[in-house]
Parts: sequence; C-alpha cells; structure tokens
Amino acid sequence: MHRWTGPAMIAALALGGCVEVPELEGTIAPDLERARYPDLVPLDAALGRRPPPREESQEIEDELSARVEGLRSRADALQAPLLGDADRQRLQPANRP
Repeated sequence: MHRWTGPAMIAALALGGCVEVPELEGTIAPDLERARYPDLVPLDAALGRRPPPREESQEIEDELSARVEGLRSRADALQAPLLGDADRQRLQPANRP
C-alpha cells in the first residue's frame, strides 16, 4: 500500500460523518399515519399452489430444450452461404488475359 492510503481512508470516513441526515418527521401524510396496518396472510395462500418440483423442472427442461433447438436452427441458418454459385460467378471480375 502507498503511504497516503491510510490517511486518505481516515479523511474519507471523517467526511462521511459530516453528512446531514434529512428529517423524516412530517414527510408522511396524516391519513397514511392513521391508516391500519395491512393484515398478514400466510405465504402459501399469497403465492398460490405450485406444481410439484419434478413437474415444474420437467416443464422448464422442455422449454429450454425447445429454445436450444430454435437457437441451433438459427445458428445453422446463419452459417449458410449468402450467395449462390450463380451470384458468386456474376460478381467475380471477368478473367482478363
């Protein structure tokens, strides 16, 4: 470490202590202060029924397999030559003696 690293870190921490924290009193509307706290519900009821992990993992695996196949077919299409033989010959400069 450099010789000035320690004092620089101390100075940065000291400056961080000089920050003014804004007052939070009076920032909430009075009707919200008087509002009832929401009822707590069991997490299972809030999330709904989930399929068994084996079924869910099979669905995810099927979706990913379909996506892989789609990406592979797109990659194969991108590997195909852009020009056919006729177009390539037409674009070749004429052979000159």
